[in-house]
Amino acid sequence: MINPISKEELLQYTGLRTGETKLGETLHVVEQSSYASITKEIENSPAPFVLVGIPEDIGVRGNLGRKGAIDAWWSFIQAFVNIQENNFLSGYQILVLGTLQVADLQVKADQLNQANENDLVQIRELVEEVDQRVSTLIELIVKAGKTAIVIGGGHNNSYPIIKGASEALDKPLHVINCDPHGDFRALEGRHSGNGFAYAMNQKFMHKYAMVGLHESYNNQFMLDEWANRTDEVFPQFFEDVFVRSEHTWKEQINQALDYLGKEAPFGIELDLDSIAHFPVSAATPSGIRLEEARQYVHLSTINRKPTYIHLCEGAPTLGANGNTTVGKGIAYLVSDFLKAY
Repeated sequence: MINPISKEELLQYTGLRTGETKLGETLHVVEQSSYASITKEIENSPAPFVLVGIPEDIGVRGNLGRKGAIDAWWSFIQAFVNIQENNFLSGYQILVLGTLQVADLQVKADQLNQANENDLVQIRELVEEVDQRVSTLIELIVKAGKTAIVIGGGHNNSYPIIKGASEALDKPLHVINCDPHGDFRALEGRHSGNGFAYAMNQKFMHKYAMVGLHESYNNQFMLDEWANRTDEVFPQFFEDVFVRSEHTWKEQINQALDYLGKEAPFGIELDLDSIAHFPVSAATPSGIRLEEARQYVHLSTINRKPTYIHLCEGAPTLGANGNTTVGKGIAYLVSDFLKAY
């Protein structure tokens, strides 16, 4: 189920220094990889947060996107372990599971060509297998009373994360998503562009609020769907803030949070496609700054006790200095989440 990461491996990535302590020295890890042992270790851990990576880009390719999201976890963990252990943040709060076992599915996907219609169908079938593994793990984490921090992988994993949390809590979630794309495409087979449509269709998600949408990159089908679902869906656009100056970024985020309310379990989604010049499958020259993504995470977390946060689509190989940009960028966002919580 899990490829655990050992304490020794974390320390290999950690720049040790006399007189200082880094997170890599204090993070909790698991010892076993089976379902039964992982369940027990999560339940017995004193850490309230469980951190896991999903190293795949199958869902991105099922959405006709570029490979690369498989590598974000390793860039992130090498940066995260080198954050200082201090009054602002402690590794003792976090149990690091390692990565979900999906390599066998990735190998199958690597043999397929997304430009071929029959191969594309097979890729989307592999995404369904990823769904099952992700939802099982998230259900286990949430049932244990822990908060999940999930590093993707593609945004296809939004659906199984929401599904697993909903099944653990026996109720649908409200979700906020910062993303240029609403990922509400047709139910045409699973991929990174329709996770929220599947989650709502199957009633694992009740309300869905979006911020930072790009007007030119959401198809008319989705816009029509949202117009017919005003009791369930609340879209807000990047251009309203950064082009027309109709309101501020903080106001847009708070409007989305007000729409969702506080009566239901709550999840946070951040597609790194939102950030200008960030190494991702669908890179953009026009987007929010990393600092604005950090503000989104902070405002969405504080006073709300989210069930999970999902940070996805980082692709270190698709940008200059990508390993540092993706790794340290995600590390900042995870730190902001933990501090706000």
